[in-house]
Amino acid sequence: MVGISGDCDQAVGRYSARHAVLWGKNHKPTEIPNLGGTSWHTPMDINNNGDVVGFSNPDEPGDETGEFISRAFYWPYGAAEAEDLGTLEGDAFSEAFAINARRQVVGVSFEATARAFIWEGEEMIDLNTLVDIAPDVLLSAQDINDAGQITGRVLDGATGEVLAFIANPVSDTP
Repeated sequence: MVGISGDCDQAVGRYSARHAVLWGKNHKPTEIPNLGGTSWHTPMDINNNGDVVGFSNPDEPGDETGEFISRAFYWPYGAAEAEDLGTLEGDAFSEAFAINARRQVVGVSFEATARAFIWEGEEMIDLNTLVDIAPDVLLSAQDINDAGQITGRVLDGATGEVLAFIANPVSDTP
């Protein structure tokens, strides 16, 4: 399992989350590599391979004072470093919420507005570009299972209500 350590004042990290940790087979917490900042190191999910995703402040201006400048990260089990997944174009922040056995990562990229994303090892893709649901907007992808089904939050463009969604992958072969 994964969690946070530090001057923690909430279950999901804030600036006080100084360390992302993995509680391993040795029954002791081991620090997970972060993106180089001093705060907001928050693992959100672990798959059966031990790979971890979450969000972390990079070492950028504002980090030392606890500003939220988070980026989604992916840490393959045993690697020396965590990978910064970046953001969708035009956004400043991102958070990864879930990872499956195929190492598909989902989460949210945001600044003024939020957009759900999927990352499959190369680039972050806006889930809204993969569906035709306008004026609705997929705000965040909260989870992904090993079959590639994604759950999350969608903004109903007609009512302004935030609802849940489930997205099923479409096969590329007939």
